[in-house]
Amino acid sequence: MLHKVFYGKLNCRIAVNHKNARVERDVGISVEPLALFIQFWLTITPPLPDPAAKAGAGASRRALRRLRRGAEPAAQRRPKAAAGNTR
Repeated sequence: MLHKVFYGKLNCRIAVNHKNARVERDVGISVEPLALFIQFWLTITPPLPDPAAKAGAGASRRALRRLRRGAEPAAQRRPKAAAGNTR
């Protein structure tokens, strides 16, 4: 009786491993066309004019700063400015 329980659980684990392998394969298949599309899009899109590129670089730096600040523990974050005190 004990061997039936053991083999039943083993079969379940094997089935789960097979499902995980299929999911990993499917994700790999889905990501590859997306990567090809992004590469194609970046290849055919002309670069931005100089003023727009500078504005985009500034926005990128601000977004990266917000992202890094969001990753900090709450105790290390700077307090937000009051509603009337804008910079």
